[in-house]
Amino acid sequence: MNHEIINQEKQFSNGNIIVWGTQCTIDHNYSFRMEELRELLKSFISKNILQECHPLFNEIIEHGLNVDKEPARDIKIEGDELEKAIEAIESESHKKYLVSSIQPGGSPAISAIGGHHLKNRLKGFPEIYYCGLKTQSVEEYLTERSPGLADLFSHARPIKKKSLTLGLEVGKYKLILSNKDGRLLTELVTKDPEEKSFEAEINAFRKTISSEKNNPPKILRELEDLIKKYHSSPREKIKKYVRDLKRELSGCHHSLEEDCQELEEIQSLPNLNDQDGSVRKKYRHGNTNFDQSLQSLEKRIGEYEGTINYQEYIQDLKGIIDEKSAPGKTVVVALGGLNKGSPKEYSALMKEIQKLKEEYLKKDISVKIFIGTNSFKNDPKEIKEYWNIIKEADIVSMNDAELNSIYSALFGGDVTIPLGDKLRKLGAGTDFGDGLMICHSAEGAVIGSFGTFENIITSEQNIDLAAYLKKSLELAVDGTTYIYQNGIYPNDTAVRNYSQNIRSRQESPFFVRFVHPGGHLANGIIETVAANVGYPVGNLVGLGAVFDGILLSYLFSNKNRGDA
Repeated sequence: MNHEIINQEKQFSNGNIIVWGTQCTIDHNYSFRMEELRELLKSFISKNILQECHPLFNEIIEHGLNVDKEPARDIKIEGDELEKAIEAIESESHKKYLVSSIQPGGSPAISAIGGHHLKNRLKGFPEIYYCGLKTQSVEEYLTERSPGLADLFSHARPIKKKSLTLGLEVGKYKLILSNKDGRLLTELVTKDPEEKSFEAEINAFRKTISSEKNNPPKILRELEDLIKKYHSSPREKIKKYVRDLKRELSGCHHSLEEDCQELEEIQSLPNLNDQDGSVRKKYRHGNTNFDQSLQSLEKRIGEYEGTINYQEYIQDLKGIIDEKSAPGKTVVVALGGLNKGSPKEYSALMKEIQKLKEEYLKKDISVKIFIGTNSFKNDPKEIKEYWNIIKEADIVSMNDAELNSIYSALFGGDVTIPLGDKLRKLGAGTDFGDGLMICHSAEGAVIGSFGTFENIITSEQNIDLAAYLKKSLELAVDGTTYIYQNGIYPNDTAVRNYSQNIRSRQESPFFVRFVHPGGHLANGIIETVAANVGYPVGNLVGLGAVFDGILLSYLFSNKNRGDA
């Protein structure tokens, strides 16, 4: 996709602001025929590239990329292995892909870019910014390939790590390999220097425990040094934790003495080689008293959690609001996904943003929260924890699979209930409160309005909000389809022209999935059916994020109010 600014004329904002965060990456996407992909994967195996994925590669080589019939398979990779893989793909011997693209990725960045291009050369749209982590690979991309996006990322926080995503696709099926470097929410946490130093030493000691289990004296010396260094820390949290470690140290010393005594007793017995094998087995396989104390110590070390403080990120947000916003306007803090941290970490961030809302409400600046969900692990307990964060947002957007996951975790799974009804129950049958909830899929999208949602979008009077929501949803769905077909981000004019000329929509599959068998949507639900389109050469990643970026820009623009 071409992300360059089409026209360098001054762009006019309606005074509203959307700030996307908190992580981004660079996507390297390659489209292959299946035989060429098999050849590439065989070369990865022979050269020990991406070794942890070799079982999966063998499966794909034998059965094809659509082995599990899912459009995309997303695998997390550690370290710099992705760079080696990309170098191998780009080498002359394997440069056999049909199409390739390099572009910013990560849901928040994709959403920000989609909204950024929508307003190009046009008045009445909110200003769009990305705020959060900006890795070295993204910085290099902006400098070398797309300086026109530099302002969009100008408020991001540089981090000296490389984030990469590699997409290998055949037709509509795709294998996605990505690393987490420079993308985790914990990397946005502001840490006190002493706490940061202590956490580093705790992590180093954890490695010592793991690698030196047969060297108790070394483990105990390092633990004693750690306790001695921090036992009088002015940070009460550290001091209390060190007291716990001191008790663990005492237990380790005591159990080691017991082991030595037992060994001495064994050694004193005649004909040791003929003694009960269970005794020797105990010491040979790590079932000694010390090993048990070591397990307790490992557990204690693993329980340490530093203070979760997003002070620097919040200050970055304030900098944007103070510089760009004004009384009477709206600022949307948009979190593009909750998949880069634990529920506890996101909960702490949400509390900070809620404080931000209260602070700027006193200045007559309305701060709203948007959350776009990501796929969940199949763990109902964890999904419920994420739901407690999601329900605090003013606007929530999810795809069909994510809606099903949340609904199943809260109410139990029932495949017979249409998506429209599930969305309605999720918004009206829980403590979600006032706001908007959206579900999007390949067949179209629906939006539900709950409680007194009106002030979330606009404080204007005499506006048909139902028509306004309907038009915004329609243009967001059609704008996403435009990108899917053409591979470029459109501005508002291009989206409207495209939308007006759609001749056929996916009426039948949409109504099967979203609508009650009686033929009607749940009360308060507005729908847009997507256009009928064939698959493009490449199956683009992040269309849900594209949809979120376009929809949010329309919802907080001055568009669709006179023509709804």
